[in-house]
Amino acid sequence: MRRIVLLLVVFATFLSVTESSAQIKYGVKGGLNLSDVVIMRTNIGRMEGSEKDRGVSISNRAGFFIGPTALLNTPLKRLDIDVSLLFDQRGVETKSIDLLGGRPYKTTTTQQQLVLPVNARCNLISGKSASLFVFAGPQLGINIGKRENKTDHGTFVFNRASFSINAGAGLLLARHIQISANYNIVCKKNAETWVNRNTSYANETGRSRFHAWQFSVGYYF
Repeated sequence: MRRIVLLLVVFATFLSVTESSAQIKYGVKGGLNLSDVVIMRTNIGRMEGSEKDRGVSISNRAGFFIGPTALLNTPLKRLDIDVSLLFDQRGVETKSIDLLGGRPYKTTTTQQQLVLPVNARCNLISGKSASLFVFAGPQLGINIGKRENKTDHGTFVFNRASFSINAGAGLLLARHIQISANYNIVCKKNAETWVNRNTSYANETGRSRFHAWQFSVGYYF
């Protein structure tokens, strides 16, 4: 709870500090997460996407994000800054084969975060009807969902916080409607996979990064 309060304070402080020196547009945005989960298996190697390892297959799941956003116009002609506070959900499906019955067991692991992306954006083309821009910046995430997600082959344990980088491009239409796409890259592992969790036989079998392709639509008032 303290981390969530801190994230809210940072968001509010950032807006209040910059409001006196920059023109700010407020709005809301939401969109689709297409997970791109990478699992580094301990002593086995890299496994991602549809690759199989010891009878376990991984497939990415769609999620979503939504929340308030603000666009800050800086004194520099082509440079703006956008900052948002978003509820972010993404996940992965693991499928294990029942060696006796031959039937697959499917388990969906979901990560839920409160995220604070701060992106610098460069306006390549600016006009009243449409503006084309590219953007990049850091993102801080605080886990607000279940930290432990059990599957048939182990338990995903999410970190309390994560740090990632965004890079993408977008269009601002009629100065109000924004359409954008970006890739969110988690810089360090944000989850571990364990077997026999909370027992004396506990063993870490992998480390995960929940990257995502993100497609969003926003509206500035």
